[in-house]
Amino acid sequence: MASGMTILEIADRAQASKTGVKVLLYGRSGARKGELPGEIEAAKAQRLLALQPTASAAQLARSA
Repeated sequence: MASGMTILEIADRAQASKTGVKVLLYGRSGARKGELPGEIEAAKAQRLLALQPTASAAQLARSA
């Protein structure tokens, strides 16, 4: 991921499910493959938007 965090790290830090984060990034799987959710819970959105990139991502950006 561009921020230097894996889906598992994002889910853990935002207190969201791994599947929920994956669906937001890549869309649904199965019969509804690729379909993005129409809405998201406000509290979950705030927790996800509050995440900051990791220090390793900032170091990678400076070295590029």
